[in-house]
Amino acid sequence: MPSTSSTDSPQPPTTSPPQSTGKSETPPTNFPSAALPEGYPKVVKVASLPDQVRNWFQMQGTIQAVQLAPGVWTALQDGAAVEDAVNAGVLDGFCSSIKAFERRYRSGRTYPGACW
Repeated sequence: MPSTSSTDSPQPPTTSPPQSTGKSETPPTNFPSAALPEGYPKVVKVASLPDQVRNWFQMQGTIQAVQLAPGVWTALQDGAAVEDAVNAGVLDGFCSSIKAFERRYRSGRTYPGACW
């Protein structure tokens, strides 16, 4: 009868730790552009927004916003790029639109902001 030893049994494959490429890696952003609906983001004038949202932004002195999806906006502060606003992590707009956006494009993660 053949003997069975621990060296005869199959072993799991060995893996090596990931090797550094020597390049600096960019940390992931909160809102990568690929995680927005097609056609977004859009820069819009606050004056063109629905009453509740417009009043909210005007109280903060904001004159432009970035629309991330239908019913979802974030402030575009003076001197900020659209990418800065998109990655700020604040969502303002209609509650159901924000919840749908978070569910579909943010894996259910919730973000601060105001909604109506």
